[in-house]
Parts: sequence; structure tokens; C-alpha cells
Amino acid sequence: PLRPGMSFWRGVGVATLCTLGASFYVVGEVVEFKPPFAFDPTMELLPPMRTCASGSPAANRPFCNQGKTHDERAQLLAEDLTQEELIILWALHSYHYPIPRLNIKGLHRDTCCVHGAALNYMDGPWVGVEPKYVTVFPHAINHGATWDLDLVARLANATGNEMRAASQIRYRTSGGQAYAAVICDSGPLANTAHHPAWGRISETYGEDPVLVSRIGSTVTSVMQARDAGVLRTALTTRHYMGYHKTNTMPVPTMEVSERDLYDAYLPGYHAFAVEGGAEGIMCGFSSFDGIPSCANSRLLKNILHGEWKSDSIVQSDCCDSLTAIKSQHNYTETYEEAIAAGFSAGLDLCFGCDPNIDHGPSGNASNVLASALSQGLVTLSQLKAAVARIMLTRFRLGEFDEGPNRPWATVDESLLDSPAHRALAREAASASTVMAYNECDAQGCTLPFQPSWSGDKNGERSIAVLGQFANCTNVVGGGWAKTSCYLHSYAGIPSTIVNILDAVHEDARALGATVKFAAGATLDSAAINEAVDAATAAELTILTVGTGNLEAESRDRLNLTLPPDQESLLAAVASAVAKTGGRLVVVCISAGPVYIDPTVAGVGAVLYAGYGGEEAGHGVTDIIFGRVCPSARFPLTVYDKNYLDLVGPVSDFSSTSGVGRTYRYLNVTASPPLYYFGHGLSYSRFEYSDLSVTLSQATSVGHVTVNATVKNVGSVSAQEVVQVYVANPGAGAVAPALPVPLRSLLAFSKPQLLPGKSTHLSFTLPVSQFATVQTNGSSVITGGVYTVSVGGRQPADTNKAGVAQGNILTDRITLPHILV
Repeated sequence: PLRPGMSFWRGVGVATLCTLGASFYVVGEVVEFKPPFAFDPTMELLPPMRTCASGSPAANRPFCNQGKTHDERAQLLAEDLTQEELIILWALHSYHYPIPRLNIKGLHRDTCCVHGAALNYMDGPWVGVEPKYVTVFPHAINHGATWDLDLVARLANATGNEMRAASQIRYRTSGGQAYAAVICDSGPLANTAHHPAWGRISETYGEDPVLVSRIGSTVTSVMQARDAGVLRTALTTRHYMGYHKTNTMPVPTMEVSERDLYDAYLPGYHAFAVEGGAEGIMCGFSSFDGIPSCANSRLLKNILHGEWKSDSIVQSDCCDSLTAIKSQHNYTETYEEAIAAGFSAGLDLCFGCDPNIDHGPSGNASNVLASALSQGLVTLSQLKAAVARIMLTRFRLGEFDEGPNRPWATVDESLLDSPAHRALAREAASASTVMAYNECDAQGCTLPFQPSWSGDKNGERSIAVLGQFANCTNVVGGGWAKTSCYLHSYAGIPSTIVNILDAVHEDARALGATVKFAAGATLDSAAINEAVDAATAAELTILTVGTGNLEAESRDRLNLTLPPDQESLLAAVASAVAKTGGRLVVVCISAGPVYIDPTVAGVGAVLYAGYGGEEAGHGVTDIIFGRVCPSARFPLTVYDKNYLDLVGPVSDFSSTSGVGRTYRYLNVTASPPLYYFGHGLSYSRFEYSDLSVTLSQATSVGHVTVNATVKNVGSVSAQEVVQVYVANPGAGAVAPALPVPLRSLLAFSKPQLLPGKSTHLSFTLPVSQFATVQTNGSSVITGGVYTVSVGGRQPADTNKAGVAQGNILTDRITLPHILV
């Protein structure tokens, strides 16, 4: 801990490099705070007691009066702060500096919570202090692949508890100087996966607005659980509105029609902000209607705070979408005008704007704000209102409450990467592994693996594990940085990563088998021959492939196929296995869709594992060796390998561009997908019956009720993803004046059924879900016949899957013309 008279040690961030997806921090360099602020970088330690505790300098201040509401107290605090203190609280990088006069503690922010708590403490004091490890769950795209709201709620609950535990550890180890982790500034994306080549698909829940909305609102409400009115954590969703920043397009311009805006892109943000109640929303680097998002009054004031009545705090994107208003968009002539534009539009917090760090050509962000204040471009009342909203979140988190029974005051610190949380991570890894293909014949199916040991050379029981993604162990670092190939981005640091090779070794020992490993994925013939030899001698071959660093933040993919070296390896191994009669399971580690042809001779099964987190290896082997019945479904479309030649670039947000985007608009005649959105196989089989669709009342507040029965007709206990779709009148019309989705997901459920058991499902849906978004963005229920389907997949999903699939029921309902 710091001692009186010691300097605060801070990191130095370089914002101009941040915009290119990189940042550098020099720990140990004291940065001089520039005038005009009276902020002393050599200040002594704060009093150890909490801000509003007895004996604290602030104990008798009006904002410590717990008889008032959190909103009132935040306003009182803003009035109690000097202009210099207001500015310090308005601008931060990842550390919210303390206010010594009032014993307001420091706060380490920039925690990521996309798939576990990533403690991204890059600057401020006490960098590198405990906690050291956290649980890294499967990535966001894996959450989408589970289609399981109960499971994602349990993941969110675990993440929220680890964030609280990390905060109390930081407070204790800093001697009462700083909190941490309770504000997640880098939360899950409300963006949909609008383009299969986009490098940040791993951070999304998928391509469908309903799937993204249901998962997003669930995660947000659970992570921000309230106890006696106090939030457990505060979550910020990103990047409002739409995002496709890449290394070749650092400040993209979004051209989105009103129909696409309300049909495809706003629903996710509405779900996070309104249904989930997200404390924060991050405005991105992009511009919309020619106006940068962080200066866009329509997005911030009119839609977010006006139409939706959300009180979410609005913060800029790190490194820094606020100063980009001038430096990259050239929307204003000066940085003072850029900051003023943000204030006027509804921006509250400059995130990534450390008051002690120069931001490239913009200079010190706090000095720029001081200059804007002196010029009258920003008023003191505007600044006070913004800081009141910033600090309101900290009041809602209970930071300024006292009493013996403070909510969330004590969270079990042993939960951090605990056995229970590791078990949950393992469950989620298997629940999010999609079995896309499983070849079956009269003798049985490729999976689950049932060893016969009849084909091994010299009577040796052998399993071959191949490919560079089989033994990933390295962890580069936490936060947004890319890490192990099973963790990908925005990950914390776990105590252990179980890779696929290690997990196979566990099963091999139980089976009395040996494991032969070969990376193989190079164009060198010797490396490929080594892999082929291992596969030739094995009854079971597990070949790992994936995209690796070809997809990442600021790095979009150039195609939807495997890299050439992996294609060569797959072809050679499949050919060898086809000759020996062994079994080949291909495991793909990727977020975005990858074209892997299952009809290649020798390929017996294909699994898509996403980024499975610290228990990724067990997640895969639990499926392969039959401990878990696969239940995941694709949260996006796996397109044909030539699809990118038929659509616009990642920067094109039109749903109907080229042959169409996502399953809702894809022209499957022009470009048949390899696998449909919602596709995924099980070791069991399900049958549907008793479908009925009824309308309660023919008004905008009416409801449509969908009833059906699903039965497990297989021999193993299994979960089924029940998917409800609708095709509106005019769906599939050629060159329509108003594009209508081919079909849209209405609802889903994931019951667990024992063999021979059935369950009745009832979905009560607001009639507004049947509306078609018009060219002006309004929603209308077109009078006519609507076709509703219920099953374990889309009605169009008739791809060869290698195994029999259950039936799909359809019914029709006639709805009148209704304005919603």
C-alpha cells in the first residue's frame, strides 16, 4: 500500500495507438497533472474509513444523508464539488481518481464482463494486486449458441459475484483507498452479428435481434441484481449504434435505412437498456446520418432517453470516440466544440479520457473541457448534471451507504475461479458446442464415440488428436487483449486452461488408450504426414481447426473458409481415415461461421465449439465421449464458402444487400447456406404435436398464443431447443417494394426431457412481434395470413445432417391490419 508522501504510480496510455487496436502502458512513471487543476499527484493516503462513515470528512455532508433518494444524493454531491473536482470525475481512462477533500475513493473501472470478470486495471495505483485469477466462461457467441436463458442467467450471476468479490479484495488490499470491478464499462455487445466476416462476432450473442434481446436483457438484469435497492454491479452495453471499426476504417460511417434501423439494429439496444435496465450505454466511433454517435442527439436524446425513457448513462468509447468527433470525423473545428457537441447530445462520461493523460492532438481532455467551460461552449450546470449521473451509478452500487446490513457488503471471495464456477464453465462449454453433423449408418453414429478397438495397428488402442488448436495453453493477458485460442478477447486470467489434448488424455487413460498428437497445420509435407500417420493408426481422430487471429477486434476476415494449411491438413487426414474406416471428428474453434464441408469422404462428425473458455477442452470431450448430450444451436448462419462474393462489405449494414444478410433475408436459392441459423443436432430425437395458434384480441395490445407439445422419442435424456418462427404476408416476394423477412424468430425454450417424456409449451406473444417494419421505421401488422412454425429448427433446414431430425409443425392465423 502507498505511504504518506509517496507518489501515485500511473500508466501512460497512448490514445492515437488505441484507435488502431493497441495501447501501451508504462508502469512506474509519475505523470505531472497539468494546470489549471489543483490535483496533487503526491497527495497523502485517504482516511481508511468509507466515505460516509463516522469520522470521515464527508460524514455530515448532505449527500451522505441516507434519508434521501440516490438521485437526490447524487445531485447534492455534484453541488458540493468544485469545478476542478467535477472535471476530474467527468474524465477517466480506467481509473476514477479520488476526491481527497470528501474522502471519495478511487475506483478502478474498465472491467470487462462479456464472459466472466476481466479485471482490466491498466492504470492507477495498486496495479497487479490481488485477485489474480477469475473464472473465464465461454465467450458471448457461445452464450448465444446455448439458446438457454437459465444457463446464461447462472453465468451472469457467477460473474456478478466475482466482480463484487474482486472489489472488496481491492478495497481491503489498498487500505481503503479504492474500489474496483463493480462497474463493467466493457459489457456485452447489443450489436447483432450483421456480417459473417466481422472480426468481433465473438462478443455478440448472434445474428438475430430476438435471440440477442432475450439473452442480453437476461444477462443485464441478473448481473445488476438488486438487494434492497442496491445494484450488485453496473453494466455498460456497446456500441450504440452499430459497429464495424477495422484497421482500414477506424471511424466508419453507417448508412442505415429507417427500416433496417428499427428492424435489425435498435431492438438489441432497447432490450439491454429498457428491458434489462443497463446502467450504461457506450456510444461508438461510427457516425449515423452524418453525425458522430457521441454527438448524435437523435440517438442519445430522442431515442434512448426520449422514446425509450431510459436513464442509462452515456459514455464514450475508450481511446476515444469523443475526441474523434473532431480528430477523425472532422465534425467540429475544435476539440472544445467536440466536447460541447457531446454534452449537447446527451453524453455524460468521457471514458478513455484520463484527466492526467494527453490524448494525441487533442491534448489533455480535462484542459479541453476547462477551455470549453471558459468559452461558454459548455455550462457548469451541464457539467454538474453529467457528473451527478456518473456518480448516481456509484450511489446505486451502495458505495455511499452505511449500516450493519449493507447489501452486497460481503461476497465470498473464494468464488473467484472456484471449483463450482469451473464446473459451471464446463457445463456452458459443452452446452454451447454445436454438433452440426453426425454421420450414421446401420452400425451406429460417429458420435458419441463407442470404441471397438478393431482397426488399430498392432492391437494398440490409439486416439489421434491433431491441429494447432488442440493444445492451446498460453494466456497473454486480460482485458480486451487477445488471449488463449479458447478465450479470445475481453477475457480475464484463469488459474488453469483445460485444452482439448489434455481433456482427451483423461478419457484415454480411462479407456486404456494412447494419445498421439501432431499439430500438422503447416504447408510442410512432413508435418502433414506426421498427422496422417497418427490418424491412420487411430480408431478415433479428433482434428482441431479454426480461425485463430484471423478474426479479432479491428481485424475482419477475408473469406469464410479455413486457412490453406488447415484445408490441406483436413483433406489429407480425411482421405487417410476414409481408407482405414476409423472415425474422424472435426472440431472448429471460431466465432464467425466457417465453411467445413461435411460431405468430404472420411469426415464423420463436425463440432463448432466457439471460444469455450477455461474449460473448453472438457466441453468438447464431454460431447465426443457421450457424457453430455449436445443441445447447442447455431446463433448465426453458416454461409456457403463463396457467400462474401455475393454481398457487400462489413461496412454495409443493409439487410438486403446482395443475396441478403442473416437467415431473415438470405436468398437461399442464390446462396444456399451450409447450416441454417438454429441448426444443431442431438443424441436424441424429438417429435412435436398439438400445435395451436390463437389471437386474444385484434388490437395493438393483443396477444397471440402458441401452444405445442414436444416429446423425447429417443433413448437418452436430452434438452431440445424449441424454436417458434413466423412468416409474414409477402415473405419471400421477388423484388418487393417493402422487404419482408423470409421468417423471423418469435420465441424459444429449452426443456430437459427424459426418454419417452413430453411437455406442453405455451408462448404468449405480444401481437406487435408480428409487425412488419415500414420504410419510415414505423411498425404495422399487415392484414393477411401468417404462418407459424414450431420445431427444433427452421422449416427450411433440410440440409444433410447425417442423422434423422424431428418433425416441424406449422399453423396459420389471419390477422387484421393493426398499427403498432
